[in-house]
Amino acid sequence: MVRQLKLMRGQFVFAPPKHGRVRDVPLPDTVTAALRTHLTRYPPLTMTFPWREPSGEPITVRVLTWTRERGALNRNSFNHHVWKPALRKAGVVDPKRGDGFHALRHFYASVLLDGGESIKALSEYLGHADPGFTLRTYTHLMPSSAERTRRAVDAVLTSGHDEGPASPSEDRNTGPSQSDGLIMLPRPVTAGQAGLPIRRRSTARTRTGADAAAAGRSRSPACRRSRSRSGRR
Repeated sequence: MVRQLKLMRGQFVFAPPKHGRVRDVPLPDTVTAALRTHLTRYPPLTMTFPWREPSGEPITVRVLTWTRERGALNRNSFNHHVWKPALRKAGVVDPKRGDGFHALRHFYASVLLDGGESIKALSEYLGHADPGFTLRTYTHLMPSSAERTRRAVDAVLTSGHDEGPASPSEDRNTGPSQSDGLIMLPRPVTAGQAGLPIRRRSTARTRTGADAAAAGRSRSPACRRSRSRSGRR
């Protein structure tokens, strides 16, 4: 989205989008198909208007929507002859100011929030510089946490898995793995299984001490008595 056509002091001008922010907005397949149909029936017209100000430099742009007189679409005329009759046909008997064409912008925001889109992404699509402003404006349209919880569980239980969840994967080299929302801890791995050299401590001293202790225990009672007598002398 790079420009808009708007009225300024009673004159049409081309200007940057709302808030002056050029942005990319994802175009759904259904909208793309509708635009193709519209452009086939009503090809774009080339129009020239000043840029930003009535006294600005004229620029020429192909315009997608125009009147039956092949002129620029006046929003006031559109609201009176097209938008309000459409509202009445949809059941809005007495349209108010808040039911104007701008309400489609809020409807778009509510649809995205209800579908789980993030506030940050929505703020970019709407051209808001601060996601906090978007949150304060549309927080009442966000689905409750209880509703999101119900949807999440319903989505899992109705996904068609008749045999239950698949077995969690395990990677011994990369640590814990996560599957189906569960964190699986790997089994302990020995040095030999991991292909690491096994370092063994020398047991020479241990064996020497053990042999000496065994030798002391193996002396005969006569030898022990002889040594005790020598000590008394």
